[in-house]
Amino acid sequence: MNEESCTDMPASQQAVTILVVEDHPIFIQGLMLLLNGLFPEGNVISVNSCRQALMQLELGNSFDCILLDYELPDGNGLGLLAELNEAMVSAPVIFISAIENVAQIERFLARGASGFIPKSADASVYLRGIQTVLDGGEYVPSELIAPLKQYRQHRDKQLSQYKLTPQQSDMLVLIAEGYSNREIADALHISPSTVKRHISTLIDTFGVNNRAECVAESRRLNLFG
Repeated sequence: MNEESCTDMPASQQAVTILVVEDHPIFIQGLMLLLNGLFPEGNVISVNSCRQALMQLELGNSFDCILLDYELPDGNGLGLLAELNEAMVSAPVIFISAIENVAQIERFLARGASGFIPKSADASVYLRGIQTVLDGGEYVPSELIAPLKQYRQHRDKQLSQYKLTPQQSDMLVLIAEGYSNREIADALHISPSTVKRHISTLIDTFGVNNRAECVAESRRLNLFG
């Protein structure tokens, strides 16, 4: 996160309630300070796991916006996002991550997130991003818009050529990240048997012998952005 002081930014007078789901103590300390400076009339609550986030909702607390890290101690942000969608939580979700990979960002947005903010962003980006999604828009930092558009065009062409579904594309990314079949099932909210069936299809599609070769071939084809 940039060292720029949030006092240099015009503070929003919106009385918003923001839930931050993040487990890194040093980062969350800085983020809370930044958000409290940007939204002095608001209420910022932080939790450090998927379980704690769901507990906040079970207690009947409602939020205007949720900032969600991808890597959490008891799961990942996409899995939590799926649970929030199933529970019909209306608060827009913005993913925050140190990894600025357009394939990952597209997965966030395709699964229902309203935006993405890099953890390294300064106060102006956080303010602009949160206000954009509060107004009903979708936010991605300006420098990532063109790469994201290019990735989408390339991915759509490759998906069409190899007749892959978006879910199978998601699986390729998760396999490359070292996820087991069970972890992929949990992340995508499908059964392990469905995962196994899709992986077999992917192996056949790329004409390879196993998961590792499948990942190598999909990387050669630049399916990950």
